[in-house]
Amino acid sequence: MSFLEPIAVYAGSSVLRQTYKVLLETEYMPAALALGQLEAKLGNRQKSELALDKLNDLYVRGSMFYIPGHARELIFAGLNDIDGCLNSLEEAYAQRCDWLIRC
Repeated sequence: MSFLEPIAVYAGSSVLRQTYKVLLETEYMPAALALGQLEAKLGNRQKSELALDKLNDLYVRGSMFYIPGHARELIFAGLNDIDGCLNSLEEAYAQRCDWLIRC
């Protein structure tokens, strides 16, 4: 069972909405990644794309110097976006992303 499944049960709760708001306002890449993957699994394409935008924004603004391609791949996989997924995996390979070895 994925860690996202229990969270999905509470997707409509006010606690999750407040947590979502706080996490999107942070400069923490794993938070944006987890939210993007969760929203993709829930079928909320717009919100998962917002998380992708957050990841890109963190990189462009210089808050993060490295965003692994594998991070984006997880969101694209949740969206069933094969092209985005493969492009992100190629990016991760070019980066020599160690996450590819762990998976």
